Amino acid sequence: MDEDRIAQLNQKIQNARGLDEKEAEQKNKALKDKQTKYNGIQAGTELVVAIFAGGAIGYGLDHYLGTLPLFLITFFFLGTCTGFYNVYKLTTQDDLSVGIHKKKTSKKDEKNLP
Repeated sequence: MDEDRIAQLNQKIQNARGLDEKEAEQKNKALKDKQTKYNGIQAGTELVVAIFAGGAIGYGLDHYLGTLPLFLITFFFLGTCTGFYNVYKLTTQDDLSVGIHKKKTSKKDEKNLP
């Protein structure tokens, strides 16, 4: 029901702006492409930063405690696992929070609701 109201509102906005359906589709496609590119950049950045941060923490602990590559290797692998977990959450759009937080539903899930 809300989707119908939103679609009607979007149509009214397009009519007020003087856009026909083809122009509106082109603008929506460009917006989706931009969002897809942003998600790709965000996934790559999160992976690289997590690996770098894990390695830096491990190197710092090794330097401070005088152990050789023990913490560097451990935190490098922890950072790698964390980076891949973050990319997984981003690409699946899962809200994997624990507790009273409401899980986000996608449009696909909303269509299956009674």
